[in-house]
Amino acid sequence: MGGIGKSALLIELAARVRSEPAHGATVVPIELHSANAALSDPETALLAIRAGLGAAGGRWEAFDIALSAYWSRAHPGQTLEALLERDPAFGRIADTIGLSDQIQGVVEGFLDATPGVVGTALKTGQVIWQLVRDRRKHSQLVSECPPLAATLDEIEAGRVENALQGLPVVLTWDLAKRNGIGPTEVIVFWDEWENAQQNETVEDGLRRLVWSLPTVLFVLAGRRRLDWADVESGSQLGKRVWPNLISGSDRAPGQHRLGFLTPEDSQQYLEAVLQVNGKPVIDQALRDHIVLQAEGWPLYLDLAAVSCLRAVRRGEQLQSGSFGSFPELVRRMIRDLEPIERSQLRVASLVPSFTGELLVAGVTPTPSDSSVLHFMQREFIEESGRAWLSSQLHSRLRAAIRTEEIHASDSWSAREWTLAADRVLTFLEQATNNLLGSRPRPDWPTLPGFQLEMVSQLAEVLTAGLDASRVVGQVPDWLIQVATTLHEAGADEAILTAVSMDGRPEAGLGATSVVDEVARGLWAVARSRREGTSTVLPAMRAALAHRDLSPFAHGSIAIELGRVLTGTGDGGEAAAIYDDLGSAGGPLWRVGFRERGYMALWQGDFPRVLAVADQLSGDDRFDYWTHELRAETARATGLLEEAAQRSRRSLEAGELHNLVAISATTHRHLGRILALLDPAEALPVLNVACELNELLLTPVGLSQCYAAMAIARASSGELSLANELVRKSAIAAEQSGHVDATDHEFATCFLACLEGDRPRALRSVTALDDRALQTGHGAHWATAAAAWTREALGDAPTLSSKVPAWGVDSTAVVERWRSQMRRVISARSSWP
Repeated sequence: MGGIGKSALLIELAARVRSEPAHGATVVPIELHSANAALSDPETALLAIRAGLGAAGGRWEAFDIALSAYWSRAHPGQTLEALLERDPAFGRIADTIGLSDQIQGVVEGFLDATPGVVGTALKTGQVIWQLVRDRRKHSQLVSECPPLAATLDEIEAGRVENALQGLPVVLTWDLAKRNGIGPTEVIVFWDEWENAQQNETVEDGLRRLVWSLPTVLFVLAGRRRLDWADVESGSQLGKRVWPNLISGSDRAPGQHRLGFLTPEDSQQYLEAVLQVNGKPVIDQALRDHIVLQAEGWPLYLDLAAVSCLRAVRRGEQLQSGSFGSFPELVRRMIRDLEPIERSQLRVASLVPSFTGELLVAGVTPTPSDSSVLHFMQREFIEESGRAWLSSQLHSRLRAAIRTEEIHASDSWSAREWTLAADRVLTFLEQATNNLLGSRPRPDWPTLPGFQLEMVSQLAEVLTAGLDASRVVGQVPDWLIQVATTLHEAGADEAILTAVSMDGRPEAGLGATSVVDEVARGLWAVARSRREGTSTVLPAMRAALAHRDLSPFAHGSIAIELGRVLTGTGDGGEAAAIYDDLGSAGGPLWRVGFRERGYMALWQGDFPRVLAVADQLSGDDRFDYWTHELRAETARATGLLEEAAQRSRRSLEAGELHNLVAISATTHRHLGRILALLDPAEALPVLNVACELNELLLTPVGLSQCYAAMAIARASSGELSLANELVRKSAIAAEQSGHVDATDHEFATCFLACLEGDRPRALRSVTALDDRALQTGHGAHWATAAAAWTREALGDAPTLSSKVPAWGVDSTAVVERWRSQMRRVISARSSWP
């Protein structure tokens, strides 16, 4: 049951564990929350458990080695550090204990490496699993730990799913080994488990994790019982594994139903609160009746007690008929409130959480401050746990308000509910405008683009706004913009939490399919950076098919659909989407033009790119787009100094927006240009670009960053490191599935020219040309690579792809790229 203190209980239990004197063992309490979307899979849950162990000290060598090797094999293009930064709360825990440093130190010891080498390898993309593979035959630890050896075998064979299942077994071995801190007992307090139960695949993975850690005590709290021992649950791990979860078993129960008082406790509670001047205000028979109706539910007892005290003050005679079912009790509670408080209660029921200010905005006529203060102190108001909208109604009470208030003498009509929801949305819009209009520039390394509390507040706005929109029947455009802003800020987890929030009002509260489809579309947008197209494309198309979608909502989701389609090579449909947006006018026409400009850039139609840039100029808010398109055109045509100048202006203009996605793009583009001009200046820019793209989980962006780093390193003579970066870029490109992820081939050609590897250079040029022939994209990069090859090695293959529309003398373009290669070759004398 919600709102009965499960979270508080877990917090208290963890506190007691910490305060207990040692009894020959180190007891490590670890607190997790399934509401945190970043901990919704066994992988990150394991890492969170490891973070908790790190706070206790000791060394967890076998697990750290297995985890590092697994991660580099399973997630090419993404470091562990990026995962830790993705979720703010998780990142704070990891930073506090120095988790990355702990793991790095263990791996360096295993590899017998110079301090710092492993850290450098992680940041520059070297693959740890290969280093571990080459060292394991010399390791006593691997021979002593069979689970580690077996897990490394799976990693080396590329069976990462099997390896993931082996990680908790390795950790169990580490726990038994004691690791320098004596016997260790681990207790994991896992709150809000009902969130894991919403997805059968997620729960099954976490269930297997629990089973794989037999020496760890898991204390789970949620709204629904665990069905792990039920035959119908479909779990491969059934009653044989979980005998104490079998319903009706004689064993000591493995789960307890909390929040329900015994009849004796209920009697004691009523006796304590239903007194005036030390005398009971109701007789024993009525108390017995209330206890029977409550069935141990504290909320029912609270509401019944308040109703009793109010009746006594009014001199009203109470009878057993006054206390029937819960809906009847809610009806009585509503009737007992003052009219202005009934209005506040209705407004409070519109949203999952609220403040006094929201109630003032939502109620008409405006209630007095004293009235709001009195209402906020009512026994049915709870703390929500949120930073801004900090109060809430119990979820079951909230759901009953709309259905039961119709019996009140002043019940609201459908129109009055809609008007109240409109006022709530207006309040949320004004709060959002105030927030975004005055946001300070945060210091790194807080979430770039926003301070964490701002992301939290926008997420609260989105959650409350979607619920109020269900009553109105339409999602306002500004709320779509909130979701877009969160997406651009890299806070996709906040969107996912908002659109899948449990405990919303029932469908009868005015839920409409258009709002549900907007929520579905926003879910797909939030998943588009990391989810396969088979999942997000159907959701986006379903949302766009709804006839009542507003033009702004339709356009916002269509833009993301176009980006996904472009990445899969379906440029025709994407171009049609962008052309429609550009020609339709409205607030999104610039976005349509900008995306169409990028398609023209990939297609090598540079006059059209510059025409789009001209159309976008004249508005300071979009200056970074204009400079970006012109910079990329200059880069493609070999005008690198001009490209760098324009790209710097794009970065400066983009920073005014203070958004992660914009900053990730502008840093990446500038770094790619500087890599060809000034490697020393390029690397710091590319380091920032890598951090931002890791935060956003964009493999294609990471592929471009690694390729540019490879060119910069090769230009300085660091050919071995450059080749490793090219390999990393190729892995990330493959992971992205994006048709235009070809930077690794471009960088490969550059390295081959410097190394004098003619066959490799020719293969890269051919690969670029073939890709351009197949997709119609990137022929200009094949031209540049061919120019390098001809300059450095004397010849190049004949290109078959469509000749780009340069808009300038093509001979001059080729000569600029040949000159760039001559400059790099002449600098080889200064290499270390």
